Amino acid sequence: MERQFTRQAENALKLAKTTAKTCGHGYIGTEHLLAGLLKEPEGTAGKVLQEFNVEEEKLRELISSLVTPVQGNTAAAETKDPQYSPRARRIIEQAKEDAESMECLCGTEHLLLSLLKETDCVATRLLFTMGVNIQKLFAAILTAMVPLQRNFSTQGMRETKK
Repeated sequence: MERQFTRQAENALKLAKTTAKTCGHGYIGTEHLLAGLLKEPEGTAGKVLQEFNVEEEKLRELISSLVTPVQGNTAAAETKDPQYSPRARRIIEQAKEDAESMECLCGTEHLLLSLLKETDCVATRLLFTMGVNIQKLFAAILTAMVPLQRNFSTQGMRETKK
């Protein structure tokens, strides 16, 4: 099977799943994706989120206070392997499509851009609550991607010259 994600994006998705489990949620939602992106220290998304003063502790507190964990012995509460919510799945698919159109692997930057395009999701509301200007964050991610694209292009050129 062909690899679709960068190592950092794969790790961010694993961290999102871990966050969902830690929160007692039976699903992986946009809030968990955001936490996973923030926790991945080598990813472009995490670095840009930190530049915008998005703090892991504050995000965790907001998720705990604003998103209700599953109560009782429902099937979702017993889920050892939470699945992506429909919106989170759509965000991941859109990020993969965007990366494919750029002829590169899907990175954390693609995941964050796709997440920010979903203006009415829990993650963007949490960012707004934390005082983040969504448009400026979107622009910062795009700006951070320019050197990545240049690096990708020159690597591709070097490989074809061999």
